[in-house]
Amino acid sequence: MNVYDVIIVGGGAAGFFVASHLLSKKPKLKILLLEKSRQILQKVKISGGGRCNVTHACFEPRELIKFYPRGNQELLGPFHNFQPLDTIEWFESKNVKLKIEEDGRMFPVTDTSQTIIDCFLKASKNAEIRISEGLADFEIENQLYQIKTHQSTYYAKHVVLCCGSSKETWNLLSSKGISIIEPVPSLFTFRFLEPWKELSGISVLNVLLKIKDTNIQTQGNLLITHQGCSGPATLALSAWGARTLASLNYQLILQIDWTNQNISLDELHLFSKKHAQKGLHNACPIDLPHRLWKFLLYDYGKIKNAKWSQLNEKDHLTIFEILTSCIIPINGKNTFKEEFVTSGGVDLKFINFKTMEHKKFPNLYFAGEILNIDAVTGGFNFQAAWTTGFLCAETIIKRLDN
Repeated sequence: MNVYDVIIVGGGAAGFFVASHLLSKKPKLKILLLEKSRQILQKVKISGGGRCNVTHACFEPRELIKFYPRGNQELLGPFHNFQPLDTIEWFESKNVKLKIEEDGRMFPVTDTSQTIIDCFLKASKNAEIRISEGLADFEIENQLYQIKTHQSTYYAKHVVLCCGSSKETWNLLSSKGISIIEPVPSLFTFRFLEPWKELSGISVLNVLLKIKDTNIQTQGNLLITHQGCSGPATLALSAWGARTLASLNYQLILQIDWTNQNISLDELHLFSKKHAQKGLHNACPIDLPHRLWKFLLYDYGKIKNAKWSQLNEKDHLTIFEILTSCIIPINGKNTFKEEFVTSGGVDLKFINFKTMEHKKFPNLYFAGEILNIDAVTGGFNFQAAWTTGFLCAETIIKRLDN
């Protein structure tokens, strides 16, 4: 009979964090980590373009939860127990130093995700790791969880599910009476119905994005791509609007306020008078890349090539609408680089966020993306994995000591 102290299902960020933290406190624990694929820590490897966006430099829990479209209120308490400052300290205790970039993202100073992978492999070296062996079924037998894979059966009193966005696992959990919120994609880029290919690569700072006819909006930097748009503002919009966008089958109207509500029609008139003898494309009321400004005037807005002094009231109104309410039809989505995040998973109202234990299944814990928690960028998603994993491990340690 294969009996373990703890069985962890899922060889990703959350799973390895749980194993590493447990073993840092109790090196002799008998831990089994199961991973259904042939490779472990795949999202860690590709995160941040191969550098691993470990966390984000946001150290106030009430500010931190604002970056989570789902799970924000539930994470407030957990973030008081383990937040990015604790993450920095945890990795430094494992001789991994992190650095803060200008946008707040945090990476290992080595700028390679292999540093984080090596850290976890070293910290969890006493765990038994089985790859190509995923969860097929589970039962409770004599106060032990019976964990079945397609290869074998294992037993443990404590089981931590860190399976990520696995439909097979979610279907299994649902069959056991564990409520699942139907998953939909989050963190993706938009495809324009008519791409602005000639502007590909142009970045615009601090725009306001809105899904037309909804209250969903975000602000931040925007990147025009070969097919549509990306950048922090787009990714945040895809996260906050994940379920609405799915219901629209990703066919929608995007509104862009290039000014981010920083210009009025009266101010545009004053600008027009001040630059009366200049050509339209030689004087822009806001800080826009020149190529984009010319495109918005002549290709998008169909404004005649003229001086500011030659504009009538209708022309001024048209330019104001171009700047503050640029309408772009969206025709689908693209996965952001190689990363994929879902909105959905285990229903949070059945999770005890002091222990990360399911309220109906004693000693069955959940951490990471398997939960209905997601954030606006990868670093925040990793922080949720570290925090929920920390609470799982701390709870198990306390119960093993009693």
